[in-house]
Amino acid sequence: VDLIVCLGGDGTVLHTSYLFPGPIAPLLPIAGGSLGFMTSVAKDEARSTLARVLDGHKETVNVSMRMRLQVTLHRAGGTEPELLGVGLNEVLLDRGGSPFMAMLD
Repeated sequence: VDLIVCLGGDGTVLHTSYLFPGPIAPLLPIAGGSLGFMTSVAKDEARSTLARVLDGHKETVNVSMRMRLQVTLHRAGGTEPELLGVGLNEVLLDRGGSPFMAMLD
């Protein structure tokens, strides 16, 4: 995959990132109607922006480099860390149904 084009909002960008857990190709997010913080291209500019990218005019397209977070769990007394996943933008730590305070280090 050389380029990923997604049409939607921030949720679509997050879902697309989830679909590619390893290294990801450049992502061109096109806003699907509402204001999105992660969508850099408005719907009415999509055709011209995509044409500039495909023609190699990369210097005329705004690029946002985003880092993803890799989440690993190190259990007390455990020998190997567990890879829980990769996230873009945020990670949620939930203690589940336990009524006790979670200890994070």
